[in-house]
Amino acid sequence: MKQHYLTILILAFVLSLTSCKSGPVKTPPGWSQNMGNLTWDDATRKCKAMKMRLPSKKEWKKLYDSGITEDWPDGFYWTSEADSYATAYGFIMEDGFFSSSLKSYNSLTHCTK
Repeated sequence: MKQHYLTILILAFVLSLTSCKSGPVKTPPGWSQNMGNLTWDDATRKCKAMKMRLPSKKEWKKLYDSGITEDWPDGFYWTSEADSYATAYGFIMEDGFFSSSLKSYNSLTHCTK
């Protein structure tokens, strides 16, 4: 009975992975793949180490409007623009708008040149 329950759990997990937006996504030239969920400071450091930077709000909007992000996972993506010592702007992929968040929160990260 335990083995049957474990098999069902594994199957449910695999199905959840395949039913969401996943797999390779189109990444435009000069942009990194998704770097995962990072704080704003860690994202900034990681981009800098790659000789890149976080994208500006203008760059995010242009990319979103181009349609290339259609298959990207929904979520909050960091921008390069801070609005205070403790907060920075992020791009909300679901609706193409911006919002601010605490820099200490983990959010999705892409870098650009």
